[in-house]
Amino acid sequence: RTWVYPAQYSDEENGEYRDVFFKFQWAIDSDLEIGVHQFILDKGVPHVPRLLYAASMVGKGASGPYRQRFKGEVMVMEDVGMSIASAFDANGLNKSDAEIIDLFAGYAHALFAAATVEDDKFALHRDVSMGNLMVGPSGKPYIIDWGCGRVCTVGEKMRSSSKEMIGTAIYMGIRILANSKSRSVVDDLESLFLVLCHCIWRRYGTRNGNYESLWSQRNLAHVKDSRMCWLASTNNLFRRMEFSSSRPSEALCCLVKGMHGLLFPSTSPIASFDFPCDDPRVDSFDKQAWLRVFDAAASMAVDSLQTPMPCLGALQAHVKNDSGRRISFIAELPIQPLEKQVGSSQSDSYNMLLDADNMEHRPETPTADISRKRFSGSDSHIAKKPRQ
Repeated sequence: RTWVYPAQYSDEENGEYRDVFFKFQWAIDSDLEIGVHQFILDKGVPHVPRLLYAASMVGKGASGPYRQRFKGEVMVMEDVGMSIASAFDANGLNKSDAEIIDLFAGYAHALFAAATVEDDKFALHRDVSMGNLMVGPSGKPYIIDWGCGRVCTVGEKMRSSSKEMIGTAIYMGIRILANSKSRSVVDDLESLFLVLCHCIWRRYGTRNGNYESLWSQRNLAHVKDSRMCWLASTNNLFRRMEFSSSRPSEALCCLVKGMHGLLFPSTSPIASFDFPCDDPRVDSFDKQAWLRVFDAAASMAVDSLQTPMPCLGALQAHVKNDSGRRISFIAELPIQPLEKQVGSSQSDSYNMLLDADNMEHRPETPTADISRKRFSGSDSHIAKKPRQ
Protein backbone atom coordinates (compact mmCIF):
# COMPACT_ATOMS: atom_id res chain seq x y z
CA ARG A 1 0.00 0.00 0.00
CA THR A 2 1.09 3.54 -0.67
CA TRP A 3 0.37 6.83 1.07
CA VAL A 4 1.33 10.20 -0.45
CA TYR A 5 1.05 13.50 1.43
CA PRO A 6 1.83 17.09 0.43
CA ALA A 7 4.42 18.41 2.85
CA GLN A 8 7.13 21.00 3.39
CA TYR A 9 10.82 20.22 3.50
CA SER A 10 13.41 22.24 5.39
CA ASP A 11 16.42 23.09 3.24
CA GLU A 12 19.41 22.92 5.58
CA GLU A 13 21.54 25.07 3.25
CA ASN A 14 19.37 28.19 3.34
CA GLY A 15 16.81 27.38 6.03
CA GLU A 16 13.90 27.81 3.63
CA TYR A 17 10.93 25.48 3.30
CA ARG A 18 9.97 24.03 -0.06
CA ASP A 19 6.84 22.20 -1.18
CA VAL A 20 7.44 18.47 -1.50
CA PHE A 21 5.61 15.16 -1.43
CA PHE A 22 6.13 12.67 1.36
CA LYS A 23 5.58 9.09 0.20
CA PHE A 24 5.42 5.97 2.34
CA GLN A 25 4.74 2.49 1.04
CA TRP A 26 5.26 -1.19 1.69
CA ALA A 27 7.10 -3.01 -1.10
CA ILE A 28 8.46 -6.48 -1.65
CA ASP A 29 12.13 -6.45 -0.74
CA SER A 30 13.33 -7.10 -4.29
CA ASP A 31 11.21 -4.37 -5.91
CA LEU A 32 12.00 -1.17 -4.03
CA GLU A 33 11.14 2.11 -5.74
CA ILE A 34 14.10 3.87 -4.13
CA GLY A 35 16.52 1.74 -6.11
CA VAL A 36 14.78 2.40 -9.44
CA HIS A 37 14.42 6.13 -8.79
CA GLN A 38 18.06 6.50 -7.76
CA PHE A 39 19.22 4.46 -10.76
CA ILE A 40 17.52 6.73 -13.27
CA LEU A 41 18.75 9.86 -11.49
CA ASP A 42 22.33 8.53 -11.53
CA LYS A 43 21.84 7.66 -15.20
CA GLY A 44 20.99 11.28 -15.94
CA VAL A 45 17.43 10.60 -17.13
CA PRO A 46 15.66 13.96 -17.59
CA HIS A 47 12.23 14.95 -16.32
CA VAL A 48 12.40 12.92 -13.11
CA PRO A 49 11.71 14.54 -9.69
CA ARG A 50 14.67 15.06 -7.39
CA LEU A 51 14.84 12.69 -4.45
CA LEU A 52 15.47 14.82 -1.35
CA TYR A 53 15.31 12.04 1.22
CA ALA A 54 14.98 8.26 1.10
CA ALA A 55 15.09 5.48 3.68
CA SER A 56 13.82 1.93 4.07
CA MET A 57 12.95 -0.30 6.99
CA VAL A 58 12.34 -4.02 7.36
CA GLY A 59 8.93 -5.51 7.99
CA LYS A 60 7.25 -8.89 7.64
CA GLY A 61 4.18 -9.80 5.66
CA ALA A 62 1.23 -11.93 6.56
CA SER A 63 1.43 -15.52 7.70
CA GLY A 64 0.45 -18.53 5.63
CA PRO A 65 0.76 -18.71 1.83
CA TYR A 66 1.10 -14.92 1.54
CA ARG A 67 4.22 -14.68 3.71
CA GLN A 68 6.58 -12.24 2.05
CA ARG A 69 9.59 -10.22 3.00
CA PHE A 70 8.57 -6.55 2.94
CA LYS A 71 10.38 -3.28 3.36
CA GLY A 72 8.83 0.04 4.18
CA GLU A 73 10.00 2.90 1.95
CA VAL A 74 10.04 6.57 2.84
CA MET A 75 10.73 9.13 0.12
CA VAL A 76 10.62 12.90 0.03
CA MET A 77 10.47 14.26 -3.54
CA GLU A 78 10.18 17.73 -4.97
CA ASP A 79 6.69 18.94 -5.84
CA VAL A 80 6.37 18.74 -9.61
CA GLY A 81 3.04 20.41 -10.16
CA MET A 82 -0.14 19.18 -11.78
CA SER A 83 -1.27 16.23 -13.88
CA ILE A 84 -0.96 16.35 -17.66
CA ALA A 85 -4.77 16.49 -17.82
CA SER A 86 -4.54 20.10 -16.62
CA ALA A 87 -2.62 21.06 -19.77
CA PHE A 88 -5.78 20.34 -21.79
CA ASP A 89 -8.16 21.94 -19.30
CA ALA A 90 -9.51 25.35 -20.28
CA ASN A 91 -9.82 26.15 -16.58
CA GLY A 92 -6.37 24.77 -15.75
CA LEU A 93 -3.01 25.25 -17.43
CA ASN A 94 -4.61 25.35 -20.90
CA LYS A 95 -1.35 24.82 -22.79
CA SER A 96 -0.95 25.71 -26.46
CA ASP A 97 -0.40 23.08 -29.16
CA ALA A 98 3.35 23.67 -29.27
CA GLU A 99 3.59 23.45 -25.48
CA ILE A 100 1.63 20.18 -25.39
CA ILE A 101 3.78 18.65 -28.13
CA ASP A 102 6.88 19.77 -26.25
CA LEU A 103 5.59 18.18 -23.02
CA PHE A 104 5.05 14.81 -24.71
CA ALA A 105 8.47 15.06 -26.37
CA GLY A 106 9.88 15.43 -22.86
CA TYR A 107 8.00 12.38 -21.59
CA ALA A 108 9.25 10.34 -24.55
CA HIS A 109 12.80 11.56 -23.94
CA ALA A 110 12.66 10.34 -20.33
CA LEU A 111 11.39 6.90 -21.40
CA PHE A 112 14.03 6.64 -24.16
CA ALA A 113 16.85 7.65 -21.82
CA ALA A 114 15.76 5.24 -19.08
CA ALA A 115 15.49 2.33 -21.55
CA THR A 116 18.83 2.99 -23.28
CA VAL A 117 21.37 0.36 -22.25
CA GLU A 118 24.45 1.41 -20.29
CA ASP A 119 26.77 -1.22 -18.80
CA ASP A 120 24.10 -3.84 -19.60
CA LYS A 121 21.55 -2.01 -17.42
CA PHE A 122 18.39 -0.10 -18.32
CA ALA A 123 15.07 0.82 -16.69
CA LEU A 124 11.39 0.62 -17.59
CA HIS A 125 8.59 2.59 -15.93
CA ARG A 126 5.73 0.12 -16.57
CA ASP A 127 2.95 2.35 -15.21
CA VAL A 128 2.74 5.40 -17.49
CA SER A 129 -0.68 6.91 -16.82
CA MET A 130 -2.45 10.24 -16.67
CA GLY A 131 -1.77 10.49 -12.95
CA ASN A 132 1.97 9.86 -13.36
CA LEU A 133 2.65 12.47 -16.06
CA MET A 134 3.07 15.87 -14.45
CA VAL A 135 3.57 19.48 -15.51
CA GLY A 136 5.77 21.49 -13.16
CA PRO A 137 5.20 25.12 -12.11
CA SER A 138 7.63 26.28 -14.81
CA GLY A 139 5.93 24.15 -17.46
CA LYS A 140 8.54 21.38 -17.39
CA PRO A 141 7.31 17.78 -17.81
CA TYR A 142 7.97 15.14 -15.15
CA ILE A 143 7.32 11.42 -14.89
CA ILE A 144 6.64 10.35 -11.31
CA ASP A 145 5.90 7.13 -9.42
CA TRP A 146 8.58 4.66 -10.50
CA GLY A 147 7.26 2.17 -7.94
CA CYS A 148 6.23 -0.25 -10.69
CA GLY A 149 9.48 0.37 -12.53
CA ARG A 150 12.32 -2.08 -12.81
CA VAL A 151 16.07 -1.87 -13.31
CA CYS A 152 16.78 -4.58 -15.87
CA THR A 153 19.82 -6.45 -17.10
CA VAL A 154 20.27 -7.22 -20.79
CA GLY A 155 19.38 -10.81 -21.53
CA GLU A 156 17.77 -11.50 -18.17
CA LYS A 157 14.72 -13.68 -17.84
CA MET A 158 12.49 -13.38 -14.83
CA ARG A 159 9.53 -15.26 -13.48
CA SER A 160 6.41 -13.16 -13.79
CA SER A 161 4.11 -12.50 -10.87
CA SER A 162 1.11 -10.34 -10.13
CA LYS A 163 3.49 -7.39 -9.89
CA GLU A 164 4.27 -7.68 -13.60
CA MET A 165 0.63 -6.80 -14.32
CA ILE A 166 0.56 -3.90 -11.92
CA GLY A 167 -0.30 -0.61 -13.49
CA THR A 168 -3.38 1.16 -14.72
CA ALA A 169 -5.48 -1.18 -16.85
CA ILE A 170 -6.85 1.43 -19.25
CA TYR A 171 -3.30 2.53 -20.14
CA MET A 172 -1.66 -0.90 -20.34
CA GLY A 173 -0.08 -1.75 -23.68
CA ILE A 174 -1.82 -4.29 -25.87
CA ARG A 175 1.04 -6.79 -25.38
CA ILE A 176 0.62 -6.67 -21.61
CA LEU A 177 -3.12 -7.19 -21.89
CA ALA A 178 -2.39 -10.16 -24.16
CA ASN A 179 -0.09 -11.88 -21.62
CA SER A 180 3.14 -10.92 -23.38
CA LYS A 181 6.27 -12.80 -22.37
CA SER A 182 8.46 -9.71 -22.61
CA ARG A 183 8.39 -6.03 -21.74
CA SER A 184 10.08 -3.07 -23.39
CA VAL A 185 9.93 0.69 -23.81
CA VAL A 186 7.37 0.09 -26.58
CA ASP A 187 4.83 -0.72 -23.87
CA ASP A 188 5.63 2.51 -22.01
CA LEU A 189 5.31 4.51 -25.24
CA GLU A 190 2.00 2.86 -26.03
CA SER A 191 0.78 3.94 -22.59
CA LEU A 192 1.98 7.46 -23.38
CA PHE A 193 -0.02 7.39 -26.62
CA LEU A 194 -3.14 6.24 -24.73
CA VAL A 195 -2.78 9.08 -22.21
CA LEU A 196 -2.58 11.57 -25.09
CA CYS A 197 -5.74 10.12 -26.66
CA HIS A 198 -7.58 10.20 -23.33
CA CYS A 199 -6.59 13.82 -22.70
CA ILE A 200 -7.76 14.88 -26.18
CA TRP A 201 -11.08 13.11 -25.73
CA ARG A 202 -11.64 14.70 -22.30
CA ARG A 203 -11.01 18.13 -23.84
CA TYR A 204 -12.76 17.83 -27.20
CA GLY A 205 -14.84 14.64 -27.27
CA THR A 206 -18.45 14.05 -26.36
CA ARG A 207 -19.56 11.86 -23.48
CA ASN A 208 -20.60 8.97 -25.71
CA GLY A 209 -20.79 5.54 -24.15
CA ASN A 210 -19.07 3.90 -27.10
CA TYR A 211 -15.76 5.66 -26.41
CA GLU A 212 -16.15 6.32 -22.71
CA SER A 213 -16.23 2.58 -22.08
CA LEU A 214 -12.59 2.39 -23.18
CA TRP A 215 -11.60 4.33 -20.07
CA SER A 216 -13.94 2.77 -17.53
CA GLN A 217 -13.58 -1.00 -17.99
CA ARG A 218 -11.64 -3.01 -15.42
CA ASN A 219 -11.82 -6.52 -16.82
CA LEU A 220 -8.54 -6.94 -18.69
CA ALA A 221 -9.97 -9.23 -21.35
CA HIS A 222 -12.68 -6.66 -22.17
CA VAL A 223 -10.13 -3.82 -22.19
CA LYS A 224 -8.00 -5.77 -24.66
CA ASP A 225 -10.90 -6.57 -27.01
CA SER A 226 -12.21 -2.98 -26.99
CA ARG A 227 -8.72 -1.59 -27.55
CA MET A 228 -8.04 -3.82 -30.55
CA CYS A 229 -11.31 -2.76 -32.19
CA TRP A 230 -10.56 0.91 -31.59
CA LEU A 231 -6.94 0.87 -32.77
CA ALA A 232 -7.37 -1.47 -35.71
CA SER A 233 -7.22 1.39 -38.20
CA THR A 234 -6.44 5.11 -38.33
CA ASN A 235 -10.02 5.82 -39.36
CA ASN A 236 -11.30 4.57 -36.02
CA LEU A 237 -8.98 6.79 -34.00
CA PHE A 238 -11.06 9.95 -34.00
CA ARG A 239 -14.38 8.60 -35.24
CA ARG A 240 -15.19 7.02 -31.89
CA MET A 241 -14.33 10.21 -29.98
CA GLU A 242 -17.28 12.02 -31.62
CA PHE A 243 -15.86 15.52 -31.26
CA SER A 244 -18.13 18.39 -30.31
CA SER A 245 -18.14 21.69 -32.19
CA SER A 246 -14.53 22.33 -31.14
CA ARG A 247 -11.92 19.93 -32.46
CA PRO A 248 -8.25 19.27 -31.73
CA SER A 249 -5.83 21.08 -33.98
CA GLU A 250 -4.16 19.54 -37.01
CA ALA A 251 -0.90 19.51 -35.03
CA LEU A 252 -2.34 17.38 -32.22
CA CYS A 253 -4.07 15.08 -34.72
CA CYS A 254 -0.74 14.72 -36.52
CA LEU A 255 0.94 13.67 -33.27
CA VAL A 256 -1.76 11.10 -32.48
CA LYS A 257 -1.74 9.65 -36.00
CA GLY A 258 2.05 9.54 -36.08
CA MET A 259 2.33 7.69 -32.77
CA HIS A 260 -0.45 5.32 -33.83
CA GLY A 261 1.38 4.59 -37.09
CA LEU A 262 4.53 3.57 -35.22
CA LEU A 263 2.72 1.48 -32.63
CA PHE A 264 0.24 -0.16 -35.03
CA PRO A 265 1.78 -0.03 -38.53
CA SER A 266 -0.41 -0.91 -41.48
CA THR A 267 2.26 -3.34 -42.67
CA SER A 268 1.78 -5.36 -39.47
CA PRO A 269 -1.82 -4.74 -38.41
CA ILE A 270 -2.61 -5.37 -34.79
CA ALA A 271 -4.89 -8.27 -35.63
CA SER A 272 -1.95 -10.12 -37.19
CA PHE A 273 0.29 -9.95 -34.08
CA ASP A 274 0.90 -13.39 -32.67
CA PHE A 275 0.37 -12.26 -29.08
CA PRO A 276 1.84 -12.84 -26.64
CA CYS A 277 4.91 -14.31 -28.36
CA ASP A 278 5.52 -12.07 -31.33
CA ASP A 279 5.69 -8.30 -31.59
CA PRO A 280 7.54 -6.80 -34.58
CA ARG A 281 7.65 -3.38 -32.86
CA VAL A 282 10.24 -4.58 -30.35
CA ASP A 283 12.78 -5.84 -32.89
CA SER A 284 12.41 -2.84 -35.19
CA PHE A 285 12.28 -0.07 -32.58
CA ASP A 286 13.63 3.19 -34.05
CA LYS A 287 14.15 6.39 -32.04
CA GLN A 288 14.63 8.35 -35.25
CA ALA A 289 11.13 7.47 -36.40
CA TRP A 290 9.66 8.68 -33.11
CA LEU A 291 11.59 11.94 -33.38
CA ARG A 292 10.23 12.49 -36.89
CA VAL A 293 6.68 12.20 -35.54
CA PHE A 294 7.30 14.92 -32.95
CA ASP A 295 9.09 17.12 -35.50
CA ALA A 296 6.19 16.78 -37.95
CA ALA A 297 3.60 17.67 -35.30
CA ALA A 298 5.66 20.65 -34.12
CA SER A 299 5.96 21.98 -37.68
CA MET A 300 2.15 22.09 -37.90
CA ALA A 301 1.63 23.94 -34.61
CA VAL A 302 0.71 27.51 -35.48
CA ASP A 303 2.47 28.86 -32.40
CA SER A 304 5.68 26.82 -32.79
CA LEU A 305 7.74 29.77 -34.06
CA GLN A 306 6.79 31.96 -31.09
CA THR A 307 6.92 29.23 -28.44
CA PRO A 308 10.20 27.81 -27.10
CA MET A 309 10.30 24.02 -27.34
CA PRO A 310 13.25 23.01 -25.15
CA CYS A 311 12.08 19.44 -24.58
CA LEU A 312 11.86 18.74 -28.30
CA GLY A 313 15.34 20.21 -28.74
CA ALA A 314 16.68 17.98 -25.98
CA LEU A 315 15.02 14.95 -27.57
CA GLN A 316 16.64 15.79 -30.91
CA ALA A 317 20.05 15.99 -29.22
CA HIS A 318 19.45 12.70 -27.37
CA VAL A 319 18.53 10.81 -30.55
CA LYS A 320 21.50 12.27 -32.42
CA ASN A 321 24.03 11.48 -29.67
CA ASP A 322 22.64 8.05 -28.77
CA SER A 323 22.15 6.72 -32.28
CA GLY A 324 24.59 3.86 -31.69
CA ARG A 325 23.21 2.74 -28.33
CA ARG A 326 20.54 0.12 -28.09
CA ILE A 327 17.16 -0.31 -26.48
CA SER A 328 16.64 -3.69 -24.82
CA PHE A 329 13.81 -5.62 -23.20
CA ILE A 330 13.24 -8.23 -20.51
CA ALA A 331 11.88 -11.66 -21.35
CA GLU A 332 9.43 -13.25 -18.99
CA LEU A 333 7.50 -16.42 -18.47
CA PRO A 334 3.75 -16.11 -19.12
CA ILE A 335 1.88 -13.99 -16.64
CA GLN A 336 -1.43 -14.73 -15.01
CA PRO A 337 -4.56 -15.21 -17.15
CA LEU A 338 -6.95 -12.48 -18.19
CA GLU A 339 -9.69 -13.74 -15.88
CA LYS A 340 -7.99 -11.64 -13.22
CA GLN A 341 -9.27 -8.11 -12.75
CA VAL A 342 -7.50 -4.92 -11.80
CA GLY A 343 -8.87 -3.12 -8.77
CA SER A 344 -7.80 0.06 -7.03
CA SER A 345 -8.45 1.53 -3.63
CA GLN A 346 -9.76 5.08 -3.63
CA SER A 347 -8.21 5.72 -0.24
CA ASP A 348 -4.71 4.74 -1.36
CA SER A 349 -2.54 5.36 -4.40
CA TYR A 350 -2.24 1.59 -4.82
CA ASN A 351 -3.10 -0.75 -7.66
CA MET A 352 -3.34 -4.48 -7.18
CA LEU A 353 -4.55 -7.61 -8.92
CA LEU A 354 -7.59 -9.16 -7.32
CA ASP A 355 -8.88 -12.65 -7.96
CA ALA A 356 -12.16 -12.36 -9.85
CA ASP A 357 -13.61 -15.22 -7.79
CA ASN A 358 -12.54 -13.87 -4.42
CA MET A 359 -12.13 -10.11 -4.63
CA GLU A 360 -11.71 -9.58 -0.89
CA HIS A 361 -8.89 -12.08 -0.33
CA ARG A 362 -5.59 -10.22 0.06
CA PRO A 363 -2.51 -10.32 2.31
CA GLU A 364 -2.38 -8.26 5.47
CA THR A 365 -0.36 -5.06 5.51
CA PRO A 366 2.76 -5.33 7.67
CA THR A 367 3.35 -2.73 10.35
CA ALA A 368 6.38 -0.88 11.67
CA ASP A 369 7.22 2.29 13.55
CA ILE A 370 8.99 5.22 11.94
CA SER A 371 11.45 6.96 14.23
CA ARG A 372 10.83 10.72 14.37
CA LYS A 373 14.54 11.16 14.75
CA ARG A 374 14.92 10.35 11.06
CA PHE A 375 13.09 13.52 10.04
CA SER A 376 13.50 17.22 10.68
CA GLY A 377 10.55 19.47 11.48
CA SER A 378 7.29 18.53 13.16
CA ASP A 379 4.07 16.80 12.26
CA SER A 380 2.54 20.16 11.37
CA HIS A 381 4.57 20.13 8.16
CA ILE A 382 2.70 17.09 6.88
CA ALA A 383 -0.83 17.56 5.60
CA LYS A 384 -3.41 15.31 7.25
CA LYS A 385 -5.24 14.64 4.01
CA PRO A 386 -3.69 12.23 1.46
CA ARG A 387 -3.18 13.41 -2.07
CA GLN A 388 -6.04 12.33 -4.27
